[in-house]
Amino acid sequence: MRANPSAKELLGVFSMLPDGMHIKQVERFIMVLPEIDILLGICTLQECGIISVIGERYQTHPIIRNFCKNHTLISKEHKSALIDFYINLASIRFRKAKTNSYTEMMLEVNNTKAILSNLLKLNFEDHNKLVKAICRFSTFQRSIGDFSDKLISQTVKHLQQINASTLLIIDCLYAWGRLHYYANNLESAIVKLKEAEMLYGISKKNKSFDYAKILQLLGEIYILQKKYNEAKVSLENAIKYDKLNNNISGQIYDYMGLGAVYRGLNQLNESKALYEKALELNKLTNNDIQQRGVYNGLGKTYLELDRLNEAEASFQKALELSKLSNSILTQGNALQGLGRVQIKRLQWQDAKKLLENALAMHRQAQSAYGQENDQYYLNKVLSNMSQP
Repeated sequence: MRANPSAKELLGVFSMLPDGMHIKQVERFIMVLPEIDILLGICTLQECGIISVIGERYQTHPIIRNFCKNHTLISKEHKSALIDFYINLASIRFRKAKTNSYTEMMLEVNNTKAILSNLLKLNFEDHNKLVKAICRFSTFQRSIGDFSDKLISQTVKHLQQINASTLLIIDCLYAWGRLHYYANNLESAIVKLKEAEMLYGISKKNKSFDYAKILQLLGEIYILQKKYNEAKVSLENAIKYDKLNNNISGQIYDYMGLGAVYRGLNQLNESKALYEKALELNKLTNNDIQQRGVYNGLGKTYLELDRLNEAEASFQKALELSKLSNSILTQGNALQGLGRVQIKRLQWQDAKKLLENALAMHRQAQSAYGQENDQYYLNKVLSNMSQP
């Protein structure tokens, strides 16, 4: 150990990484920390019995890791390089991430969470950069089925303690609300979003498209709760602010939400017109993610209108777009819609197959709401199939 300075530095690196270093990430750390001889350091630490391979990761015992952390074995330069690496990794938009980047995000998820949490405790000076990374990371967390709100709640508490920018706190509350929304904790989501909405009023800031996002998500939640009048008010306000900010993408989501509201109110022609308005606006953005959502909603409205061929075509289009972007959740939604079309046609075998596939997709996406609906329609199919 005395003869190999890289081993000491590497041990300092391990002190910051509770999940250790995955063997597939060794080459990456060589690039991040070029002044450390990573390979030689690994050999020395293994020879000394300080690290070992556990589950394809080089890891050290937590007692050793905590001891090394308290004795600051890593230099400031290497510590800064490591922090930059994890902040940049957390800041990646996972939907736009290349395959290599997404794989790296998966391999480093626990280390990323630990680094971000520790930076909050150390009062990292660039709050804007850190909060942006944490909010993006919370989006990635819930996409992989991790709905823990420990990090985002820690962030909000810290920002409140240091009297940070109100807009930063609002961003975190919105991310927190989304996390609860996807975890199907709708009442908790409303609490966080309402708190964010209230802070906008107190801050007297111009109502930006971020404010409209809060209203739009509140509308989505009210729709799930079948509170259609509350949803209508929230979404109409969202459209007002999105138009003021010329936010076309925001308007598309607002019109999609209102399409669902009017379908819930059984005003089906109005619902259809709103989805068509969203499709028209989508020509300006050419956003596949929004387009598949519009087609899925339009399919549901056609289904209620008993226009089954048009419903099937809409769901099929949503399915094709979902496959292009490899979205498991929306593939499940489209398959459920196609299954419902076959129910109306009394094609029980076809409906069963489609709904079983939808259920598998929703399980993979960990969508409780999707699974609940799949099972409801599947039970309906099985009940009819069992009748003589």
